[in-house]
Parts: sequence; C-alpha cells; structure tokens
Amino acid sequence: MVTFLRQVRKSLLESGAARRYFIYAAGEIVLVVVGILIALQINNWNESRNEREQERNVLHELIENLEINVKRLDVNIERGNTDNSMADVLITSINKNNPYSDTLDKYFPLALNPVDEGSFISFVGYESLKNTGFDIIQNYELKKEIITLFEGTYKDLRARYDRIQLSNTALNGFIDQHFYMKASESREYAPIDYQTIVKNNRLMSWMMKLKGHRHWIAVVLLTSRTETQSALQNIQEELEIMEK
Repeated sequence: MVTFLRQVRKSLLESGAARRYFIYAAGEIVLVVVGILIALQINNWNESRNEREQERNVLHELIENLEINVKRLDVNIERGNTDNSMADVLITSINKNNPYSDTLDKYFPLALNPVDEGSFISFVGYESLKNTGFDIIQNYELKKEIITLFEGTYKDLRARYDRIQLSNTALNGFIDQHFYMKASESREYAPIDYQTIVKNNRLMSWMMKLKGHRHWIAVVLLTSRTETQSALQNIQEELEIMEK
C-alpha cells in the first residue's frame, strides 16, 4: 500500500496535479498514523496481558503462603489449648491438696511449656507481592485486605510473642532449678521437691502466668486465623474470575 501511494504521488507530481497530490499525501499520513496507533494498541494489549499473568502468579504465591499460615495457626491454637488443659489438671490437683503422684509428671512439660516466638508466620508470598509492586493487584479491596493482614494483624501477633519472650529466660531457670527430665523420649518432668514449689506458690504462679500469656496470644491467633481464611477465599475467588 505504501509503495502504491508513493507511485501515485510521483505520478501526480509529474502531471502537476498538486491538489490531488495533497489528498493522497494526507491519505498516506493517515495510513501511517493508523499503523502507529494499531502498533501501540497491540503493545498495550501485550503489556496488559503480561501484567495479568504476573498478577495471577503473585496471587497463586499468596494462596500457598496463606495455606501454610492457616495450618501453622491451627497448630499453635491447638497447642495453646492443650497446654492450658494440662495446667488446669495440675491447678485442680493443687487446689484440692492432692499428694504428689508421678502420674502428674506428664503434665508438667505442657503446663510449663513456654510460649514460643512468632516467626512461624510466613511472609514469602507477601514479599513477592512487595517486590512486584502492590499496583499489580487490580482489585482494590482485595489488595487492602492483604496488606492489612500482613502489615497489621500478623505484625501485631509477632509483637505479642516478642513481649512474652522476655519472661522465658526466667521460666527456663525455674524449670532447671526445680525439675529434671525423666526420659527424653517420654518428655516427662519430675519435680525435685514438689511440696516446696507448691507451698511457696511458685509453681502455681508460673502456671497462671503462662495461662494468661496463652489467652492473650490466643486472641490474635484466632483473629489471624479468621482473617487469613477470609483473604485466602477472596484470592481464590478473584483468580476464578480472572481465569474465566
């Protein structure tokens, strides 16, 4: 087409028909402009397609990330409940002034189980999103939910664990001073002098303190679990819409 227009332009110039030449010249310009616009449109379409593919990859990573977090949160919630149940058995026994029995030895490790630090929460998928750029997610509400979960709820959970960590050194000292491990495979603690730590309330004090720690952590663990499951479901729904 361009070659044809050039031939027509040459013919018109040679024949002196200037007006007709300018009409064809304008047509040639329009053709070039249209070609540029089509090329830009194709380029924009390719960029958009690449961005959506990148968005899908990021969302899939976030799904894997959140699925791991749900499982880890469930483990820690269950662990806290179990540890507190074991503490309740011992507290009830002490309140009833029951004599020491070695059947209690299996309860001591759990009742005195320290609240671990909160690094079990995974940020892998979120770090990938940050590196890619938050704008890659088109759904504003979904993007806001993800950021709030990782920057708000998860960091609050970690902060609570960090505050509790300050007392773990003292707890470990108490355990080392007043208990010995009967067998590593059974993980049972036997008190060195049960009556002493019962009468001076040190055992009761530590169990009550740890129960308070676990209840304090449990509030954010449950919130984190609910919000993680919500974000996971919303991301899955967003992917279903994108892939239709």
